[in-house]
Amino acid sequence: REHGTAAASGVGRGRDARVAGVGRRGVGRSQAENKVPGIRAGLGTNVAEVRVTREQNDSNVLTLGERFTSPEDATQLVDIFLNTNFSGGLRQLRRIAKIAWLNRSTREEKIGK
Repeated sequence: REHGTAAASGVGRGRDARVAGVGRRGVGRSQAENKVPGIRAGLGTNVAEVRVTREQNDSNVLTLGERFTSPEDATQLVDIFLNTNFSGGLRQLRRIAKIAWLNRSTREEKIGK
């Protein structure tokens, strides 16, 4: 996980556009990545899910579970993730703004602001 959150930090700081990471099951990695400011990580288990996480949620980190994803499927899912654009619709932009607001609010609560 430490390597994953370090890679996600590069995305959160604007150094990298997107990154994909593999964990044992992928869920814990996705949860850890989402703690990094600026990250919208999505767990990808199939083509449709990966496409939607990019198009609808503008996910910038894809996590995969090695126990559930073959190397061939992982290659395909990462390719789709890297080559699918965000739709940029108003509903999707509102959702992303709400997620960003929730993340800021949670961080401020933790530091007592």
